[in-house]
Formats: sequence, structure tokens, C-alpha cells
Amino acid sequence: MENHIGEPGNFDDPCNFPHKTRDYEDITFRKMVKLTGFVTLPVTIFGLFGNSQLLYTTWKFKQLQHRNGILVGLIALFDLICELIVLKITIEALIGITLMPRNTCFNSIFLCSFSFNMACIVILFLAIDRLIAIWLPMR
Repeated sequence: MENHIGEPGNFDDPCNFPHKTRDYEDITFRKMVKLTGFVTLPVTIFGLFGNSQLLYTTWKFKQLQHRNGILVGLIALFDLICELIVLKITIEALIGITLMPRNTCFNSIFLCSFSFNMACIVILFLAIDRLIAIWLPMR
């Protein structure tokens, strides 16, 4: 029997977690999801603390409100958005709410993917800014 996207047991669809497979595979999968959640949770909380501190310091101190400091603050903001969504997904995984329709899955990870990509673009701008700051005086 051929599995189609959206049917139980089809692993081609990343948002379709197995829920009507053999008991052993289902239990192993759920254990791995919980283990991943337990590993991800402290790293995410540590990142939330660090990025919120970076945002606060950039906002509070005028010495950091220049081109380089603002770019670092933007990276921290986009990373903070992504970490908040990862925290939500991690809590859902630990509680056991991992099954969702495709459109809900897309909506839940779209903002995280968008903010991650924006952070990568800002990192590129920061690297170009640092390259110009080092290269121009050497000319």
C-alpha cells in the first residue's frame, strides 16, 4: 500500500509525525522528541537571557548606539524572536503536542525562519562594515 503525503506513517512530510505506526517506533520517536526538548530548553533559555541583555545594553548606553552596535542589536532582536518561537515549540514537544496540520506547522515556523534569515543578512552587513572599517585605513 502506498503512503501519500498527509497520511500516517509517511516521513516525506516534515510536519506529519508518525502516530499510527508500530508501537515501538512511536514510543522511540516520542522519547527522542522529549530528549531533544530537554536538551534544547536550557540552551534556549540561556540564549533568551543573553540576547535580552544585549538589547537592553544597546538601548541603555549611548556609546553602543552607532552603526556597529545597532547591527549587533538587530542580530540580538532577530535571534530573540527565533528563540521565543523555539521555546514555544520545545514546550509543545515536552507536553506532547507535536501533531499538527501542515498549514499550522508552516505558520508556527515561518516567523522563526524569517527572523533567522534576517539575522543572517544583518550578520553579512556587519561583516561588510567591519571589512570596510579595517580595509580603508590600510589603503
